[in-house]
Amino acid sequence: MSRFYHVALIGERKSAHTIRFRYRTDYTASWSAPIDVSWTSASGDNYGDGNYGDGDYGGDSPEVYQWKAHIGEVGQSIRFRFEDIEPTGEFGASYELNELLLTAGVKGNAVRPLPAARMA
Repeated sequence: MSRFYHVALIGERKSAHTIRFRYRTDYTASWSAPIDVSWTSASGDNYGDGNYGDGDYGGDSPEVYQWKAHIGEVGQSIRFRFEDIEPTGEFGASYELNELLLTAGVKGNAVRPLPAARMA
């Protein structure tokens, strides 16, 4: 058995969008409750507009974003489902996912060997 602690996404924002994220463990039929993350701006600041958006420090650099969610489930397998929700009237490539990182651990045995058996 394993414990799935966190999932982290790394990607690039292409246009305004919402990622709807769900997961399920151990081949169950039902998905988790949806987790929605809105990406209207990758960094949440105004550096892409006005004086700070011009010149060497602004402008056309890709809008990389990172996102992490707590899962906290126990199981032998995990499956993910991602949906793209575009705002009304806006069309575009939305996003590009480059990496998915899963933080998990193996749960130890419930029965531990006797102290004498551990000392060799």
